[in-house]
Amino acid sequence: MNTKTLTYITICLLSASCGNNTIVKDVDISMTSDRMSVDTRGQLALASYNVSAISGPDSILAAYNYKSHSIDRFDLKSRQALPSVQLAHDGPDGIPGQVNTIAFLGDSAYAVNDGIRHYIVDSDGHVANRYEYPMSGYSLVSRNARMHSARLSVDSDRLVYPVFHGDTISMAYFTMADSMTLRTTGLTRLPDGNDYGFMRYPNTAHGDSVIIYNYPYESAFTVIDTTTGDRHVWTDHSRYAPDQADKCPKGDPDKIMSHGIVNPHYFEIDYLPALDMYVQLYLGVPRPEYADDLAKAMYSRPLCLKLFDPTFNKIGEWRLDDDRFDPYMGWLILDDGVLLFESNGLDPSDDDENTLRITILRFLPSQKS
Repeated sequence: MNTKTLTYITICLLSASCGNNTIVKDVDISMTSDRMSVDTRGQLALASYNVSAISGPDSILAAYNYKSHSIDRFDLKSRQALPSVQLAHDGPDGIPGQVNTIAFLGDSAYAVNDGIRHYIVDSDGHVANRYEYPMSGYSLVSRNARMHSARLSVDSDRLVYPVFHGDTISMAYFTMADSMTLRTTGLTRLPDGNDYGFMRYPNTAHGDSVIIYNYPYESAFTVIDTTTGDRHVWTDHSRYAPDQADKCPKGDPDKIMSHGIVNPHYFEIDYLPALDMYVQLYLGVPRPEYADDLAKAMYSRPLCLKLFDPTFNKIGEWRLDDDRFDPYMGWLILDDGVLLFESNGLDPSDDDENTLRITILRFLPSQKS
């Protein structure tokens, strides 16, 4: 593995001190980059998979192969392929729907979700348990870079996921022991109309004591303290993109399609447990030279990253290398950083379909005394 320190910076910016604006503190941030190549000969490149996950020790990369209806796996430490977990379409172990979420549960078990049911699957593809979501609301679990990212949180006995019912979006707490919804926490009402095209639904993330949601078309985000019920709206100025997308033209399908490319897109805010910090990735607007070529414009958008401390004060923000990474959610959140797939349509060296190139960014912050 070739390890190279990308940057070591000291952020000393003027602090904002009013309202709920995010505050940039005086913090030293060390960001290192580990790069590796994985031979995926005989299988699809994992970077092209829409659904992927990584184990807690950051060693086993798994992804859903929609062509073979299986979970393909690679050990990043040994750089060796592991046996795939073949899923069934029907029968006692059947998972008939299109898988949209997988997660590691430990002991060679996986949580698999198809938007209608939740399955506990072992490494042989056997379904140990299945749970059907209540039909009282439409599950918003998704990882779609044109629309939104709403994560399913899984622990030992419950699922936490967003649902849409009527005109309200809530977080549902589903207990697997008795297959029922324990409670719901209301998040927000769905905005009227389609002012922002496909970016209509919020991103959501859930932690031990907080729910965080934000709309892809703006940099502001809301934090709900689940122990007290308190809510705070944080407004944050982005260094590398507008803080708000333009409204979407109505009635023109071509303009609706291009709206999600020519505007910024803000993704969910995820927790880094090893650092007790939060990270958010976002896309800026395309470079001017590709204004008339949307196929290239979509890959010219800068991929940027923010870091927040435990109380959501911003402590770092970077623009990552242009024309290098997959801008359409080609990344996974680790305990102390981010794994990114190096796959970009504007990268002239990205022509080997049998090689998966990966960059792992890790952050080593230390508060100045």
